[in-house]
Amino acid sequence: MTLKARTAAINQIKGLLVSAPDKVRAKYRGLGTSAMITALQRTRPSGHTADPEYVCLLTLKALATRCQSLSEEIATADAALQEILDTYAPMLCDLPGVGTEVASQLLVTVGDNPDRLENEAQFAALVGVAPIPASSGKPPVTGSAEAGTATPTTPCIREPTPCIREPWHG
Repeated sequence: MTLKARTAAINQIKGLLVSAPDKVRAKYRGLGTSAMITALQRTRPSGHTADPEYVCLLTLKALATRCQSLSEEIATADAALQEILDTYAPMLCDLPGVGTEVASQLLVTVGDNPDRLENEAQFAALVGVAPIPASSGKPPVTGSAEAGTATPTTPCIREPTPCIREPWHG
């Protein structure tokens, strides 16, 4: 949930920058997400609440602060998960494409379903990496002996409906 919250905050920042005053938008244009969040968090907006630029910067700073806080929370959770993984499955994260989140999810999934894993094929199916059988290119058999020799039916052709346009009144 924390990852989703951080992503939502980043999307809010980017959405707000789209409609921000030109001066604000120009200042943060071209920055990467991480650099932009750091720069926004360091801002010191001053002004009056009737000034749209001031209110926009206040909101952007609050969202950037939230992003930083959520990033720290994610890093803390990842460190705790990594400690558990180092204890119970030390070589799992050494596999290509397996990070802390993936390894944790695999352990939870396997831990909840140990009876479903009797061989590698079942494990592959469980984690969604089982190979898909290749097609021979032949049409599927329907079970009817007449299916391959039946005469195709003619398609139903209807007259097109005329498009009625109302005159435009501007």
